[in-house]
Amino acid sequence: RRSSDLKNFMYLEKKMQILISEVNVTSFGITREILKKMDFNFSKMGSEEAKFLIFPELPRGGELSLTARQSYDSQLRYSMLPRVEDIMKKIVNQLREHLKILDIELSDLSYLSEGDQFILKELSSHVKINIKITPIKKIRYVYEDIFLNQSAEELHELGLKYLSAGDLWASKKIFTYLVNKYDNRRDVFKLATTYNMLLETEKAEYYYNLYKHDGKVDHIVAANYMLAMLYARHHPKYLQDDQKAIVLLNEAYDLIKDKVTLESIFNRNGYALLLFKMGKVEETIILLKRCLNQIKQLDNSSSSVVLHESVLWFNLYQCYVTIGDNSNSRKTFYILKNMDPLFIEYYLEYSRNLLETDVENFLEFIESMPHHSNNFAEKYSLLGYYFRGTAKSLEYFSKAFELSNRTFSFWYDITYELTEFNLYNEAYNNLPLLNNKLYELNDEDLLNYILISAEIFYNLDRLDEFKRTIEIGYRIFPDSESIKEIIENAE
Repeated sequence: RRSSDLKNFMYLEKKMQILISEVNVTSFGITREILKKMDFNFSKMGSEEAKFLIFPELPRGGELSLTARQSYDSQLRYSMLPRVEDIMKKIVNQLREHLKILDIELSDLSYLSEGDQFILKELSSHVKINIKITPIKKIRYVYEDIFLNQSAEELHELGLKYLSAGDLWASKKIFTYLVNKYDNRRDVFKLATTYNMLLETEKAEYYYNLYKHDGKVDHIVAANYMLAMLYARHHPKYLQDDQKAIVLLNEAYDLIKDKVTLESIFNRNGYALLLFKMGKVEETIILLKRCLNQIKQLDNSSSSVVLHESVLWFNLYQCYVTIGDNSNSRKTFYILKNMDPLFIEYYLEYSRNLLETDVENFLEFIESMPHHSNNFAEKYSLLGYYFRGTAKSLEYFSKAFELSNRTFSFWYDITYELTEFNLYNEAYNNLPLLNNKLYELNDEDLLNYILISAEIFYNLDRLDEFKRTIEIGYRIFPDSESIKEIIENAE
């Protein structure tokens, strides 16, 4: 290929034009077109979940974890919004290697749905995106076709597939429509679950309560479990109430305790979570072991039963880690590994424990993890901690932040490490990377952001910015000993 031809070839690879002439229920209409045009290879990402998120109609095949293999009509684990955002970020990380300019033509900005908005926003840091609004007379409203031409049963199945894949916004549209039109209790429950996954937990609570309002035992049992989990961990802190969670679980358990079922076992698993939160770890272990003995009485040829069992083992693993029982935590991890060898989160949890309790074996273990772990920011964060104080730590912490959805913890790791190396100019350049995320920070993270910003300003002799930052910090956190100490030293 001549050099001029090669130049044109490279240009074509880097520039793409997308014309949106179809409006669908999916939240990834534009993303689908981009990926289809470039014949995107999901296998290079090692993330089948990403493929299902964008193309939920495709059959699930290949090497999948128990979680990814779940049947959409009897699913235990769904992807909450942060996990969906992590999956979208993985797609962006691959796209930016192939694109430099993206031209999009559509007839109305409202066609930019939530999933596409997130991906384009993340992509815009690396790719020039031009959006042209042109009225298109022949736009095809597949969205309307779906709602007008499919039966309630077909729409319910479609909603389940989108919820299973992680397209939570499409799931919300479908189940909202079904609830408003048909008022079927199963759609009410799935709408509640969709809101729960979207972290809109107060709406989820409303619909879970609506679901059990008819007084049917199975509805009360399912709704009470989910409501208890809202009060135990999913609700914002100010709405959490462990005692309410316990009452809800016990009310449901009294209705089903005479028979061993997945529902009765997982009701007690929920109660175990509350015991664990209260610091009653030994009691939690006893209860989880009882649940594991009970689940062995069920049909273990069912993938749903096996997945439920893996959740119980993982909860038991966390108990052993908490009490420092390294022998049993190791045994429990390897049971999990054998049950679900492709679920990377288990490896990351065990790596974290090794880093704290058996650092000599940490590196060998983390390097033996399945290949698709290379797309997880947490892996590089752990490697950064392992190599802390060396140049490699900067490399790994930078990689972790790059792979993450600009999450504060990963940003703090690399910025803190730069200050440890006295690389304050580089640390200063990191400050704007978090500007559009500041409003999302909890108090602890916001205080840490203020403290490290003040340190950077002080060491760069940017004293006006240092003074202003400390004043802001004192106004927000007047009781912070760290802020008071800085003020005293500055005086």
